Amino acid sequence: MRDKNRPTRGQAASPIRKDRSGRTGRETGLSEFRQPGPSSGSVRLRSAFESLKQDVRFGLRTLRKDLGFTIAATLILGIGIGANTAVFSVVNTVLLRPLPFSDPDRLVWITNAHPEAGPSAATSRVSTFEALLNADSFEQLTSFDAFFIKRTYSFTGRGESERLVGAGIAQNLFPLLGVKPDLGRNFTSEESQLNGRDAVILSHGLWERRFGADPAIIGAAVTLNDRPFTIVGVMPQSFDFASVFAPATQVDLFTPLIYDRARIRGNMLAIIGRLKREASLTSAQAECDSLIARLQQEHPQWGDRYGARLFDLADHVRGPMRQGVLLLWSAVGLVLLIVCANLSNLLLTRAAARRKEIAVRRALGAGRARIARQLLTESLLLSAIGAVFGLLLAIGATAFLADLDSIKVPLLSNIGIDSAALAVTLLASISSALLAGLLPAFQGSRLEVNPALKDASRGSSEGKRQAFMRASLVVSEVALACILLVGAGLLLRSFVHLLQVDLGFRPSKAMALRVDTSPRHGKGEQRTDFLRRVVESVRAVPGVDSAAITDALPLDRNRSWGIRPLGKGIAQEDWKSVFVRMVSEGFIETMGIPIIAGREFTQHDRADSRKVLLINQTTARLLWPGKDPIGRLAEVGGRAREIVGIVGDVRHRGPEIGSGFEAYMPITQAESSSLDLVVRTSSEPAAMLSSLRQAIRSVDPVLPVTGFRSMGQLLDRSVSPRRFVMSLLGAFAAIAFGLALLGIYGVVSYSVGRRRAEIGIRMALGASVVRVQSQVIRETLRLAAMGIVLGILASLALSRMMASMLFGISATDALTLSAAVVCLAAMAAVAGYLPARRASKVDPASALRSG
Repeated sequence: MRDKNRPTRGQAASPIRKDRSGRTGRETGLSEFRQPGPSSGSVRLRSAFESLKQDVRFGLRTLRKDLGFTIAATLILGIGIGANTAVFSVVNTVLLRPLPFSDPDRLVWITNAHPEAGPSAATSRVSTFEALLNADSFEQLTSFDAFFIKRTYSFTGRGESERLVGAGIAQNLFPLLGVKPDLGRNFTSEESQLNGRDAVILSHGLWERRFGADPAIIGAAVTLNDRPFTIVGVMPQSFDFASVFAPATQVDLFTPLIYDRARIRGNMLAIIGRLKREASLTSAQAECDSLIARLQQEHPQWGDRYGARLFDLADHVRGPMRQGVLLLWSAVGLVLLIVCANLSNLLLTRAAARRKEIAVRRALGAGRARIARQLLTESLLLSAIGAVFGLLLAIGATAFLADLDSIKVPLLSNIGIDSAALAVTLLASISSALLAGLLPAFQGSRLEVNPALKDASRGSSEGKRQAFMRASLVVSEVALACILLVGAGLLLRSFVHLLQVDLGFRPSKAMALRVDTSPRHGKGEQRTDFLRRVVESVRAVPGVDSAAITDALPLDRNRSWGIRPLGKGIAQEDWKSVFVRMVSEGFIETMGIPIIAGREFTQHDRADSRKVLLINQTTARLLWPGKDPIGRLAEVGGRAREIVGIVGDVRHRGPEIGSGFEAYMPITQAESSSLDLVVRTSSEPAAMLSSLRQAIRSVDPVLPVTGFRSMGQLLDRSVSPRRFVMSLLGAFAAIAFGLALLGIYGVVSYSVGRRRAEIGIRMALGASVVRVQSQVIRETLRLAAMGIVLGILASLALSRMMASMLFGISATDALTLSAAVVCLAAMAAVAGYLPARRASKVDPASALRSG
């Protein structure tokens, strides 16, 4: 039965409604719009959410059906997003994240400001440190042994003996940095004084490796350099002293820095200060300048060799890597743009294949906004899947980079995926989806329904617009790839030039082993005799060509002393900073350093004989211009020495840095606590390591024979920052090259498929296979040529920013630019050949029937 209140056909619905009490709206004075119920806003929100769910479900079904496309797009996105996440982790750790210390913005690094200080420019004297203690700008001032890498400790008594690296630190270093031992305590005042109790704090790594992470180790004794040390603390795992202050090294333990001993050693302190909250770097510098001027007046014998230049500690640590890391960040941004262009092309191609599907949805009532939203949702889903894959790649990449302990990049061992990296992953994912999906979504939403349903759009203006957009995307890909190729090529060429530099010695088939002596080996003649027996035992090993002892390997240690010529008419103040090495007889021969004049040291240069010296060509030319220095006297280290030989220059600070002043002293006439045995072999040094260790232990069975380093490894370590940037940039360039290849191939292949009927007609009218192929390849090369021109122009503008990172070549190196052009042109030809070959095999009859 029909409801009496229900209006009949043709009647208007009554606006009078009854409320729950049975009263009508007229009785209550309320309209239907004031009735309680869901608000219009919540209804719209619920409707939008349901619509979004439908879009997501439909998008997932669509992507699952086209699994090949989904996998390809996910891989492309994953590589781009993963590379961005990994590089951002490097940027964040090395440049952006605060140093792992308490209130790091107030920490300053203080160096010697003397312009002639040479390798010791970053180190200061104890007297300088004590003078700066009077500065009111500092809340605290501390220091550590700047040459701690060479002050090693022989660890014996607990299993196999080992050579450990220990840093001498001031008592207040850890409190100033805001770090505390995980176990035990810091050093006491008594332990930090001369003749105080020997104490040691272990690094977390050494505690786990040699002491089994024993929590009861505090208070136990350990034998270092044949002396008992009491373990008073263990540092936390998060504290990596070396990653900040000495990258690519390992610090095993910490000992108290005794200022009385440091005073004797001269310039050997690295000074760190914490500014007061009201002080600035500028005001602190002015106050330090005043204190240093007073110190120079009190010690005029040193002239202006005291100094204090203040730097923000973070700038000091990060400065050398800033430009290289920012270059990598820019490069990986270009890779992401290429990824977006490539994906956008894939989505455009896919949208073209779905023209009928989209037209049907439009015909059934779907609006343009709904179509665009659906296509953009699919792009977001692809990006989300790619982000997961990219995040996995980034996790693996950062773990790999963190384990590269031979690269001198500060804080590199601390990189990892943190919340900031996750945020960048999310941002890169959304940005990629929008950049890649907006154009296909816009194109799909503007589809004309009737022509698409009739499949008559092949010659339409819309198809031409799509072809133009795809071609434009390919041109942009090639241009961006060209920029990366040129940048990577410049760094590669620069690196090759760097490796071809004459170092002044022959690193091939040469190696070094630490053989530091201890008190049981005695001093003077007794210690010299021990070293002589070690060298003779090693020389007797089959395959060893020569062997010698040194306290400073090339590319490994910085140290400078003052040198001045002696004689009539020479100013007494004419001091120069000279790099000094203590070496045994045979060192010059073993290292392959050429002797220019005079002789090398011999067994007759003993402690009780006349004091002798070798100098390099630069020292001879600048201190005795136009004269023969052989037989002349020079004062080095406060003692007059006779020059007996001139040797070739050695680039001891790095391949890109000139040699400067160099001198060599016989190790029999100068004491040194840190020694390396240098060995030149006729075969690969690593293969002889076991025999060499046995030869050394035949002289001293408990001497730690560790710290094996080939000269090639030292060279690699010195150029490792350059290699790091070059390798990553090269990897990004290779990715860009591959993506550009894929982009060109996809566009040309799609174009050939769309023109199948046209090609069939041309072949039916007599066009040859070669002509069809050449036309396709010409079109491919035309696209590539436009991209190459744009890329070269952009490279010329941007490469100048890399000028300071280049060595031996200019930023507009013609060979690099030409190589990039040839590579991209060849890539385009390869990308166009396969579609061209497929086009030439079109059967005219079948093409005409299908057209």
